[in-house]
Amino acid sequence: MKTLPKSGVHIMGDFNINLLNRNNKLVDEFENKVLGTGFFPLISVATHEKPGCKSSCIDNILSNDLENTLKSGTLRLGVSHHHAVFHINTNFNNQTKHSQAKFTQYYDYCKTNVESFIISINKKLQSNPPDNFSNFCSTFNDELDKAFKLERPKCSKRTPLTNPWITFGLIKSINTKDELYDSWKKAQKVKCLAPDKSENPADRKNCDCRTCKTITTRYLEYKSHRQALKRLINLAKKKFFSDKISEFSGNSKKLWEIINNIRGKSRHEIKPSFKLDDRKITERRLIANEFNKYFVSIATKLNEGYSNDGISVEGLPSFSDYLPKACPTSIYLSDCNQYEIMDIIEELKNGKSSDIPINVIKKSSTIISPYLAQFFNDCMKEGIFPDELKLGKDTRRTTP
Repeated sequence: MKTLPKSGVHIMGDFNINLLNRNNKLVDEFENKVLGTGFFPLISVATHEKPGCKSSCIDNILSNDLENTLKSGTLRLGVSHHHAVFHINTNFNNQTKHSQAKFTQYYDYCKTNVESFIISINKKLQSNPPDNFSNFCSTFNDELDKAFKLERPKCSKRTPLTNPWITFGLIKSINTKDELYDSWKKAQKVKCLAPDKSENPADRKNCDCRTCKTITTRYLEYKSHRQALKRLINLAKKKFFSDKISEFSGNSKKLWEIINNIRGKSRHEIKPSFKLDDRKITERRLIANEFNKYFVSIATKLNEGYSNDGISVEGLPSFSDYLPKACPTSIYLSDCNQYEIMDIIEELKNGKSSDIPINVIKKSSTIISPYLAQFFNDCMKEGIFPDELKLGKDTRRTTP
C-alpha cells in the first residue's frame, strides 16, 4: 500500500476482519495500518449476514481519494451471505467546490444610508400603501436592501474552525497590516511635488520630494509588519500542531489524522446517517421526516398498547371536559395607536437586534408606526398571527 499512488486508489475485497467488533486488537491493528498509509475504509455497516451468526463487516473498500467520493454502501442481492459493496467516485463535487466561492451578504448601516432609507421608505409607503402586513414587510425589506445592501464580499478563510492557531493578538496584527496597506495606497494617490517628474511608481522611488518619501516610508512600514506577521503566524501554526501531536502521543489514529490535516489530506465531514429497514439514509430531510413520524406515532402506539391489555381509552372524557367554562367578558383589549407603537420602539435597547439595527427602526418609527398599529389591530380582531412574525432568525448580516 505504501508503493501505491497517493490518490485515486481503491482496494476492494473480503478482508475477514470485522470492523464492527470494536474490542478486538486485530481490528485496531488493521485500522492503524490502513490509516497510516493514507487510506480509509468506506463501509461501516454489516456486509455479511448468515443465519445463526452475528452480522459482521468483513467486506470493505479502502480508498485514499475521499475528496472525490460521492457515495458508498451495500446492496442486498440475495446471491450470497455476503452483500455486494459499491463505491461511486466522481470529481464533480471537487470541480464545483473550486468554481463557486462561498459568500455572505453584508449590509452597511452608516448614517448616509440611514437617511437615504428614511426618504425612500416614506415615499414608497405614501405612493403605494400596503393593504396587509405581508405587503408591508415586503416593501420594507425591499427598501432596506436598496439602501443598505452591499456587494457580496468573499468570505475569509481565516476562521477559528479552519485556522484555530489564529489568536486574538494575531487578528489585531492582521488588522494593523490592513491599515498600513490602506495608508500606503492612499499616499500613492497624492501627486508628486517635484517638477518634471512622471507618476510612474518606479520613478517615484528615487524622488526626494516629501510626498514620494512618505510613500516609501509607509511602504517600508507595511512590508516590515507583513514579514513579521507572517513569521508569527507560521510559529503559531507550528506550535499548535506540535501541541496536538504531543497531546495524542501514542494514539496512531489521531496522529495520522493530524498529519493528513497538515498535508491537506484531511477527511471530509461525514454526514449523519440513519438506519431504516436495514437501509442507510444520509439525506438530512429524510432523517428529519423519519424522526417526525416516530414522535407523532408515540401516542397512537401507546393507545394501542392499552387496548391490547383490555383498557379502552375511547370512552374516557375529553380534556375539554375538565376545563372551566369560558368567560367571554373577562378581558378587553383596546386598539393600539401609532403613538403607543412609537413609545415602545423608543424604549428598545440598541444592539439587541439580530437582523436590523434598532437605530434604523427608531429613525423610521414616525413613518412605520401608523401602519404597524393598523396591522396589529387587524391581527387581534381576526385572530391571525402573520407568518412573517413566526420566523426565529433572519439571515441578514451587518457590518459596523
